[in-house]
Amino acid sequence: AWDAAADALGCSAEERAALVAERFRVPCTLVLRPDPPVAALVPEALARRLAVVPLHATEADLTVATAAPCDPDVERALAFATRRAVRFVLAPPAVVGAAQDAVYR
Repeated sequence: AWDAAADALGCSAEERAALVAERFRVPCTLVLRPDPPVAALVPEALARRLAVVPLHATEADLTVATAAPCDPDVERALAFATRRAVRFVLAPPAVVGAAQDAVYR
């Protein structure tokens, strides 16, 4: 769907990410460097089901990359699982998937 939307708009996936990030007022990234200890806060099965990659955590907050930064179900599930407030960074689905493969394998 992400690539189809980019094609329909006549823009690249990267340009689409920037547009979506601007619309939802969240940061955008095309390069993810997940930290394995932070990724361990979210079990792989949950991260894959929710299509997220944990990036940074404090005692109070968890920052994750996702292609769907406006999904309240994702925010609730992660907040419940980690007992932290959830912050989103937008990344194209292919970038999220590659980062998941890198950190969970």
